Amino acid sequence: MTIRLSPLPTKEVLFVLFFSLLGISSLGYAIEFKTFQPNSPANQNDYFSTDSISTKRVRTVERHHWDKARQHKERGEIQYAFGDIDFILRYVPNHPHALMQMSEISMAAGKPDTVRPYLDYAIQYRPKNSSTHIIYGIHLHRTKNYSEAVQHYKRALELDPKASETHYNLGLSYFELKEYTLAQKHAKIAYDRGYPLPGLKDKLRQLGHWPAQENSP
Repeated sequence: MTIRLSPLPTKEVLFVLFFSLLGISSLGYAIEFKTFQPNSPANQNDYFSTDSISTKRVRTVERHHWDKARQHKERGEIQYAFGDIDFILRYVPNHPHALMQMSEISMAAGKPDTVRPYLDYAIQYRPKNSSTHIIYGIHLHRTKNYSEAVQHYKRALELDPKASETHYNLGLSYFELKEYTLAQKHAKIAYDRGYPLPGLKDKLRQLGHWPAQENSP
């Protein structure tokens, strides 16, 4: 699947991309990652900025490190992939694709908490970016921290109440918590707003929490 970097792809594209990567497995050997240290504020850039200088800086960082990180990851060189993604996130703390990739790298290395300082700092850097909370929620869901995931999805909805994919994700986490009424509520909102994936509806239907006669989208 092709990843568009700049300008920002739609949230729906990001969501599908996140969940298309869930099959990654952890490595069979230990990897040590350095501790995240953000750059000074003067050397940080907002991924979502439309300022020409910031946009140029973001694209320059991507040009020198994004493809390298992808190639290292494809070859199983997780330590090197980490170095390139770490570089991107020090210069562009709220870069959604890089945050996603850091989540993947953390999972592949069997050290899922590695990404947390990056996500925490991205929220501190730009508290009103709903995408960071969505990525955090997805990572937490994957690591079975469903209650924490719910909190990040709820915050994302406070920032962007109309996002169908966030309602869908929230429903998935509520489902895992056996909060089926809430899962159904958010599934209905997601599907009413045109969300295309039937997975949550199918899960609810199997347990009798969705009308059996209704067709999947």
